Amino acid sequence: MAGPEDPATGRRDDHLNVTTTLPIDARVHLDPHPTHPSAVTAVLTGAQAHIAHLGLEAADWTVVADNVLVLVRIDHEEPHWAQDAAKHLTAEGITVEITPRLQKAMDEEWTWANFPVKSACRHLAVSGKGKHSRCRVGSAATGGLQ
Repeated sequence: MAGPEDPATGRRDDHLNVTTTLPIDARVHLDPHPTHPSAVTAVLTGAQAHIAHLGLEAADWTVVADNVLVLVRIDHEEPHWAQDAAKHLTAEGITVEITPRLQKAMDEEWTWANFPVKSACRHLAVSGKGKHSRCRVGSAATGGLQ
């Protein structure tokens, strides 16, 4: 069966117009930082790891070594933002592996005086992020978390 006629040429398109997304050869392993439990590390592997690297840096992850990034936030909401990054990376075709320990932290909703405050406080914490980012950049220059 022939495709629709192109009005400009009068010819029919005889092939299917199919868009396919090729898998990206990049894997991201997310885990809590070994000595700073609120921080999250990302270890990147694969021939196209640079694609994941760019995405994580754009989401305020800090490079601490070759193919190793860390997420540190003043509000200690790293698991939430790591989960957000994982969703974006997965949508781009990047394989993301989350350790059970980090997944547990992602699933946890913390409370204060029996009221869930995680979502309500998240937007307030963004305003303090600029100050923390300046500190974080200083610590990254000395090899990461101190």
